[in-house]
Amino acid sequence: MRNIFTSFLLLCIVGVHAQDGVLDPFWGNVGNGTTLAPVSGPAGVLSQTSFQKLILLSGGFSLQSFTASNGTNQDFGVARFDADGNLDLSFGGSNTGYILIDFGGDDFSTSMALQSDGKIIIVGNSEVLGDNAFALARLTTAGLLDGTFGTGGKKTQTIGTDNLAFSVAIRPDDKIIVGGSVWNGFVYLAAVAQFTSTGTLDAGNFNGGNGYNLTSIPGDVAAYYSLALKTDGSIVAAGSAIEGDHDFLLAQYTSLGLLDMAGFGSGAGYVLTDYAGRSEQAYAVAISGGNIFLAGYTDNGTGTTVNNDFALAKYSSVGVLDAGFGKVSTDFGANEMSFALAVQSDGKIILAGTRFSGNYPGGDNDFAVVRYTTSGTPDLLFGGNNTGKNTVDFGGNDPGLSMALGNGYIQLGGVNGAGAGALNNLAQARLINTSTPLPITLFTFTGTRQSNTIVLGWKTLEQDVLTYEIERSGDGRNFNRIGSVAAMGNSSNARSYTFIDPLPLPGVNVYRLKVVAANSALAYSFLVIVRFGSKAVVQACPNPVGSLLHLQVNAPAGNLEIQITDVSGRVVRKVKLTSTGNPVATSVDMTNLQRGIYFVRYGRDTVKVIKE
Repeated sequence: MRNIFTSFLLLCIVGVHAQDGVLDPFWGNVGNGTTLAPVSGPAGVLSQTSFQKLILLSGGFSLQSFTASNGTNQDFGVARFDADGNLDLSFGGSNTGYILIDFGGDDFSTSMALQSDGKIIIVGNSEVLGDNAFALARLTTAGLLDGTFGTGGKKTQTIGTDNLAFSVAIRPDDKIIVGGSVWNGFVYLAAVAQFTSTGTLDAGNFNGGNGYNLTSIPGDVAAYYSLALKTDGSIVAAGSAIEGDHDFLLAQYTSLGLLDMAGFGSGAGYVLTDYAGRSEQAYAVAISGGNIFLAGYTDNGTGTTVNNDFALAKYSSVGVLDAGFGKVSTDFGANEMSFALAVQSDGKIILAGTRFSGNYPGGDNDFAVVRYTTSGTPDLLFGGNNTGKNTVDFGGNDPGLSMALGNGYIQLGGVNGAGAGALNNLAQARLINTSTPLPITLFTFTGTRQSNTIVLGWKTLEQDVLTYEIERSGDGRNFNRIGSVAAMGNSSNARSYTFIDPLPLPGVNVYRLKVVAANSALAYSFLVIVRFGSKAVVQACPNPVGSLLHLQVNAPAGNLEIQITDVSGRVVRKVKLTSTGNPVATSVDMTNLQRGIYFVRYGRDTVKVIKE
């Protein structure tokens, strides 16, 4: 049974929809949108590396790759979570919800992908006689090693002296592309290799019979940390090259594994991107709308090693840096690295990674995420704090390493523990994300208590919509249909709709619209949360608070100001809002405030809040 004790988080919010980029209060086994899962093997310690993968499955399930100690050395790991954020104990064959894969030495997993039948490919590096080999494993959908792959479900491959695999992509015919770096005795070369669907180096069909391509890039070290495939089979590879300092590296190979010097990078087949002489690395690549996006980090120019920022760059399909968008960096006020990238269907771009104090991987890490508009500026409607950014603190050391987009949410993955040497939890967080386009333009969707009923209202521009079904939930996850309203028909003018719920649930009522198109396609609106609750002018929750404090003010129409003060009366936060006469809600980031007592003040009303 899912744990919903933290549903109080939104009990005080009335008639507002949940903002994109804030934690989903109805998800997670810890509550408030977060989940922790201990890895309790022989050592129970997770390796704090920069590489992890999160994959969403049907039904809300998810896979998370990791590296963990088996008591003697490091092993690959894969865990499966159910739709509520609990480990799925049926996965892995040991009643733990995860499997550890030992190649016989120190084995570090770096990435993961699914083949067409749902089987799981996980890649990384395995130490062989002091040097590393590419390492691949395949799991069945039940999380067991697949004996039809490699030897007993595992495959190692050496190409040079030291072989480091960081990324993987699966072709439509289930062949496996691996990207990384290979030492040739003098320098580390950027490497791509192709394996058959069952784990054999595909020597006859890739790069003229080699099965791999080692590419010399100016400098001493080059590596591919992320791969993407174009519809024509071309391989887009992203990473970094070191020549003095690190630069973004973007390359393209043909479907046959040849460096695409004819069609990419102005004849070179690759592009190096420098942020004004600073050091940067690209850890993620995405292709959208004919464009290529890279994400990673860049030194913010202070000249120190503990001041990196998220970095994002946009290129054309042939590797030309987009002059209008160019290179973007975002500072969270500390030292940050982005490891994951996704482009929404509306063109907005999401970066996720870690924010930390000190030198990575030490210090105190938190999950970090930012969303950009299509022009590359932070989307101020995201994150709940008017910055386009958000961080998630589990109360310990929390490196954020991975991300995946679901239907109406963003899922973040990483690890958690009391310190760098005690990372014994897999960690995930789920953020609300309603930006998936609907077959309508939904201008507003509101809910208001009127006497003993709740009145829902929405305004749209619609095209070929058949009906709006109204669904209600008491926990934010299990929805039931309570009525429907027929669409008024296509129009170039806004349509206004009303629906009255005559018998609301006691306590929390969560509403959404199920939009049914004439072609039977379905889409869902964002959520509206209404409660029969307190008449207090100012309400604040949760209390005590760790990071985001959610506020609601019942105020007359007009401008209003909320102040948060410490015990000495010093104003530490100030929020200005506009009320239409209905309850108005907002969220305030309390993360960087010291622990103690604070007061939320509006007019003559004051609420005491404890900051944990």
